[in-house]
Amino acid sequence: MERESVEKTEPTEPMTSVESTEPPTSTEPTVSIESAASPEAPLTLRWRIHKGELSLRRRHFRALDTLDLPGPLRGWIYERLEWAIVNMLNKDTEAVLVLNMDPAKEATISLDELREAPALTEADLVENDGFISGVQRDGKPIAGSVWVERDGVLYASRSELYTATDTLALDLLKTLKISAIIEPQRLKGVEFDSIFLISDEFGFVPIGENHERETLSSAKLKECFLRLW
Repeated sequence: MERESVEKTEPTEPMTSVESTEPPTSTEPTVSIESAASPEAPLTLRWRIHKGELSLRRRHFRALDTLDLPGPLRGWIYERLEWAIVNMLNKDTEAVLVLNMDPAKEATISLDELREAPALTEADLVENDGFISGVQRDGKPIAGSVWVERDGVLYASRSELYTATDTLALDLLKTLKISAIIEPQRLKGVEFDSIFLISDEFGFVPIGENHERETLSSAKLKECFLRLW
């Protein structure tokens, strides 16, 4: 079934980026994830920081709004994000903002090293009940959605899409008038013209030993995506 991304009205900006060269002067806010009745499974989000700015900031906030988070935890996340922007970043910061939500621990926000996008091959694809469910490298999962192209149509191998980079991709495909279908794709027995990962941390990452497999529709998406990424 074909899905289109509908742009929502932009919410009021929950935070403002302020460059800070002084040590933090405010107390870092914390909240117990257990007392906030958060989801049972741990959740880690990794968002790219480029030149001291959170890339695709508004889309990240809209993505958070789609998660089933209790009010106290949601409020803490926005408060903590504002604190982190003011106290942890400057105009030269190149990093990954890591948001960890674990029912057994406190929710935390930290900065991690910004790494180069991994060179992924089809051997890194993860299969679940015969369908592509993601990628992993050295036994560690890499967050993101796997997309494939077949006969000029792009397929996202997911049941739903909500992350900042996925909604950006969907909006670009709509503008480019390229068909996009959101449904799990089988890993074996199906030929794809190209395959790639869309990731909040790494952006657009081709998958395969020969990146020349990138075909017309995915090439158009990549070109536009990288301009806004």
